[in-house]
Amino acid sequence: MQIKMFVFIGVPNSKPAPTTDELQDQLQFQFSTTDKSLQFTKKDKLLTSRYNGVNYYVSILESKKELKDWLQMANDFELSSDTTNLTEKAISDRYNKLRITKPNLYSANEYSIAETIFNAMKQFGQLEIISFQ
Repeated sequence: MQIKMFVFIGVPNSKPAPTTDELQDQLQFQFSTTDKSLQFTKKDKLLTSRYNGVNYYVSILESKKELKDWLQMANDFELSSDTTNLTEKAISDRYNKLRITKPNLYSANEYSIAETIFNAMKQFGQLEIISFQ
């Protein structure tokens, strides 16, 4: 059974990288302007939130070497994974494909939340964004 979750990992491509606190502030701001009232809880370098039974995990790594553990987690939870930098087109294509292949997996609101997280991370500019779901 596939677990319902979205995972977003930020890998710095320059210094200084944004902190998890800065990302949490950005996410809180983004969601304060929408009708979806999400709060992100921070534990170490991981931000988590839950909406309608879907978990959202967001983290910023220090280097791409740390990605190994995330890939293992994705494999353990049967999540699709791609370690290439996520772009607006790539995220749109990926979610459109999921809507077709697994139409009942996520709702439009759940995709919208994931896209808002992606856009908040993208605003930092110095992050390569990798996602699993």
